[in-house]
Parts: sequence; structure tokens; C-alpha cells
Amino acid sequence: MAVYYLLGYLVPAAVFTMGVLGYSTRFTLNRRGVRVTGVRAGESWNAGIYSLIVHYTDQDGKKHRLSVAPEDVPKGGSNKIPVVYDPRKPGSALSEFELRKPGWKTMDMGFCYIGAGIAVGYTVLVLFMG
Repeated sequence: MAVYYLLGYLVPAAVFTMGVLGYSTRFTLNRRGVRVTGVRAGESWNAGIYSLIVHYTDQDGKKHRLSVAPEDVPKGGSNKIPVVYDPRKPGSALSEFELRKPGWKTMDMGFCYIGAGIAVGYTVLVLFMG
């Protein structure tokens, strides 16, 4: 019977894992990221979410595209945006402002908190109702 209770932890574990994997990208970029200056190339509306399109060039001269939230670019409307990318996977990048955000303000860590919260709630439910 205890095995069935463990199945209730699959969803919170999956949500928590999504957060950890997303946050590992930040850790990697902080550790070995290359800083370049990207150029604002336009705007995008995708699924009702407004974002800015930034183009940057890696060390090999290849161009890449990055979608950035408006709050993760310098204030003042500058067209130059600092970008940090992984030299091993140049398509993996974040704006420098987004990379500097404290962990608790990121969506990745939000997934960790949600997964942990669901697990705690489920534990309380099982202990007191089961």
C-alpha cells in the first residue's frame, strides 16, 4: 500500500527537476559563460507574452537569436544588450541582467518552490487523511 503513496510524489518530483535543470543552465553560464554584446533586433509577441529579440555572435562568428523579457535589458532603450552564452553550446544564452537576478526571482527556482510545496502538501494530506 505504501508504494501507491509514493506515486503521489511523481508530479512534484518532475516539477522540481524542471526547476533544477533550468537553474543548472544559470550555474553553467556563471561558471564558463562568455560575455558578448548583443544587438536588439526587434520585438515579439508569442502566446500573448511580449519579448525582445536580441542577436549576438559567438567566438566562431556564428549568429544566434535570443528572446529576452523587457525587464532583463538595460533601461534607457539602448540597442546594445550584454549577453552571456555557453561556449560549448553557443545557442544557450541569457542576458547578463537576467543572469544576475537572485535565484528566488527566477522562473527556474519558482518551479523548485512549487514542486517542494506540492510535495509538502501531499505529505500533510497523506499523514493526516490516510
